[in-house]
Amino acid sequence: LLSILLVVYDKEISVHAQGTGAAWTTGLEDAKIESATSEVLGLPVSSAMPTEPHGHVFNPNLVQFNDSGAQFPSVRHLPFGPKRYIYAYQTRADPPKHMKVFEQRPLADCLVMSFARQLSTPPPSLNVVYHFGPGTSWTTGRNEMLRFIKARELNQGWKYEYIILMDDDIIFKTKKPLETFENFLQDHQPAVGGASIPARDGAKAPRKGAVMPVCAFDALFNAFHHEVVDVLLPYDQRYEKMSWYCSQQDIIMRSSAMYKGHILELRSVAIHNEDHSDYPKGKRNARFRAAKEQQARFEKLVPEPIYRCSRWPCEWDRLNGVVLKKSWDYGNPLANPAAQEEKICPHRGPVFGAEEKKYLDFGFNLHGNDTKGFVNTRPIFPI
Repeated sequence: LLSILLVVYDKEISVHAQGTGAAWTTGLEDAKIESATSEVLGLPVSSAMPTEPHGHVFNPNLVQFNDSGAQFPSVRHLPFGPKRYIYAYQTRADPPKHMKVFEQRPLADCLVMSFARQLSTPPPSLNVVYHFGPGTSWTTGRNEMLRFIKARELNQGWKYEYIILMDDDIIFKTKKPLETFENFLQDHQPAVGGASIPARDGAKAPRKGAVMPVCAFDALFNAFHHEVVDVLLPYDQRYEKMSWYCSQQDIIMRSSAMYKGHILELRSVAIHNEDHSDYPKGKRNARFRAAKEQQARFEKLVPEPIYRCSRWPCEWDRLNGVVLKKSWDYGNPLANPAAQEEKICPHRGPVFGAEEKKYLDFGFNLHGNDTKGFVNTRPIFPI
């Protein structure tokens, strides 16, 4: 039945907008197809095609790419399919043995992208797909994996509920980590989901069953809800030669502003990374300038009060708001009830307290004036 539905969907689809508000329709009606498909598979029904503004309208990074619509097309109109998740990571050559845990998940596929040498052996199962991305860096590699996943979704005729991007050196310190993490994603439906890193959080960080609302989250292991992909991704490549930190600091700033309370970290799943390779980190002042420029681009695309949240530091101990389960369309940040009621970020942020000062070394304070040591006033990439 699924095969029939997807074939008919592919042949009959004819999306068009009608008047103000862009009412979207298809030859056989998206909603009916998605509902029938989901009923067969026991999956949640996909979101309907949205009214404008949506998705790419709020994304300042697409202008970096030629023909970005073809490279990173929206797949929102596609139904869900037999797999809810796709785990994706880049590695130098052969997949590390400890990463094989991602290859046999019943509701997930796994993308392995090598950048130094094309893999010669076939994938171990139908759940795994190999891709070669020669010469990519951390950021350009993640964007290449995103491009590949988007093309895969279009080709297969259905989308994943979560795209989970990660590094190849992560080690889990928890029993049944993926089962626990996937259950968390289904229960809370975060805009972005992550796991605990004990080396960063400290020994006293809550563990069992604790879900924490955060803003400053490590890029080591990030799950992006399908509705936020068009808004947040691809990563900002502008500053890659200067510092690999800048692409994630852009994700942190924008996601924390638009999805406060929906950036959730599952503290009962603990991970750490074994390897720490050399890569461009950049000077603090340069990263500060990059962050200021990223913030300015973002504020051109979103209104008050949302852009007031694009600040640093977060609240105490990386926390940001309260834990909220999904209740609105992540593809349209303007639909956030907290934003509509102007209850988020009523000002640029508090004066630095003792707990906040420890984050200053990360590189930027976006809610205040330029730091005393900031002397490079020349734009890196003019707005």
